[in-house]
Amino acid sequence: MRIADRIAAYRKAFPQYPDSWPVCQTGRWMNATMILGNNYKGSGMYGAYPPSYLKRMAPMFTDCPRVLHLFSGSLPPGPYTRVDSRPSMNADVVANAEDGLLAAFGPGSFDIVYADPPYSAEDAKHYDTKMINRRKVLQQCREVLRPGGILAWMDVILPMYRGVDWIHFGNIHIIRSTNHRVRLVSLFKRRPL
Repeated sequence: MRIADRIAAYRKAFPQYPDSWPVCQTGRWMNATMILGNNYKGSGMYGAYPPSYLKRMAPMFTDCPRVLHLFSGSLPPGPYTRVDSRPSMNADVVANAEDGLLAAFGPGSFDIVYADPPYSAEDAKHYDTKMINRRKVLQQCREVLRPGGILAWMDVILPMYRGVDWIHFGNIHIIRSTNHRVRLVSLFKRRPL
């Protein structure tokens, strides 16, 4: 699906949010700001996906039916695969994102990976886990995505990536509410081998 088609699908699904409509520049780049509003309900888990985040992302990726949620935390079961390193999270698969994804799934198993890792060592302490090595996790994501598959990486930084592995095609700024960090969803497409 072309970037312009993804943007059109979002605009059709959410005409009530004209301020967050993604824009496309030069046919290869998407930029957007999603203001998700003062919804403090969420899952109650520290650092969980902002309410309505997945609902707002879904229309742009209807061509990606095989979905992996990495660092899934409190995400409920659904028509996707949840992976977390902590058995207490009751994910579909308990695996280490730095070196266990390929062994758990095999190459090209997914069309899209949503990743929401701990953003800092302090955040990792809240999750009772260690801080991840972003480079290693990106490599594992690349291995389990089909060529042309999408990685939606939510963080407070743009992770370091290799241009031979990824095409960075967009950024979405996520503003949940006041007194929350502004998160960045970096969008990547996996290059063919």
